[in-house]
Parts: sequence; C-alpha cells; structure tokens
Amino acid sequence: MEANKKNFSIEEAIKWGWEKTKKHFGFVVLVLIIYYLVSMLPSILQGRHGGGMFGGLLSLAVFVATMIMQMGIMKMILKFYDGGMPKLNEIIYTKNLFEYFLGSLLYSLIVLGGIILLIIPGIYWALRYQFAPLLIVDKGLKPVEALKKSAVMTEGIKWKLLLLCLVMCGINLLGMLVFMVGLLVTIPVTTLAYVYIYRKILAK
Repeated sequence: MEANKKNFSIEEAIKWGWEKTKKHFGFVVLVLIIYYLVSMLPSILQGRHGGGMFGGLLSLAVFVATMIMQMGIMKMILKFYDGGMPKLNEIIYTKNLFEYFLGSLLYSLIVLGGIILLIIPGIYWALRYQFAPLLIVDKGLKPVEALKKSAVMTEGIKWKLLLLCLVMCGINLLGMLVFMVGLLVTIPVTTLAYVYIYRKILAK
C-alpha cells in the first residue's frame, strides 16, 4: 500500500475533534471527569485508610476499571465517527478485555525495549504499533494480529504520525497553561482527532 494512499489531514482531524467536543461538550467532559475520578481513587482513599492489602486490592480494581473505561471511551468515539450518539453507560465495555490488556502490555514492552536501545527504536516502534489497542477494541483482533495490522497501517507515514503526536502534545500543553481547566477541552479534542485519523487510515 503506497504512503500517499494513506495520507491524512491533521488540520481536518483537529477540526473534527473540536466540532464534536463543542457539540457534545457536557457529555465529553462528564466522561473525562468520571474517568479521572476513578483513576485517582487509590490516591484519595489510601491517604485516608493507608496502604497495605487494602491499597493493593484497590489499585488492582482501579487498574481493571480504567482499562474497561479506556475501551468504552474508544467505542464511544468510534460511535461518534460513525454518526451515532453514545450513552453514558457505554463507558463500561468489557468485550475483549483480556486481549486489550495483553495487547497494551505487549505494546508497552516493545516500546520500553526500544527506549532501552538508545531511545530512537522506542519512538519508531511506538509509532509503528500505536494502533494495536484501537484495533483490538474496534475490530476484535488478537494482540499479535493487531500489532501486525498497525505496522501495515503506519507504513510510510511515520513522520506524519510523529508530527500528529507533536501537534497533539502542543495543544494539550496550551490546555495546561490555562490553569489546567483548558485540558477539559483539549484532551477530548485531541483524543477524538486521534481516533478520527485511525479510522481514515484504516479505511484506506
């Protein structure tokens, strides 16, 4: 598959993410707040009740819960892309949970291994295999299949994907500068834009 056939517009993706965020602002902010409140539970409760076994079990439960919500949020955004309107309870998505965990773990280990090998391979592999978790949620692929599919999808466009990453980081940095409140806008915009680009590349 030629690189030009997989071309995408970063500007178009950010614009789409902004339009969806603006149109459904209350909904996307509520989803974001729920996700971060759950993810911060160990820090909040351990400060009151201490660590120990309770803290360990709580951290494990929150880890699983955040993975479930990550998958749910991906499905919600994919539904936005397909022209639908997700419901709040769709943040809970457990299908392919083990495959998602395993795929995310493999991806993290590959990137970590690359970083240990003088950083550059880690960046390359992060770009090459970045769509694997999304493919597991969206298409139900097995972890190794998803990694291979991501490698095909990103072939020839890694420099542009790196630029996308830098643009998204820049946008979220601007959100942080606005007393952190700006992140309530920039995180949904960039996350929506990322899934938009994933689907555009996948379609080609």
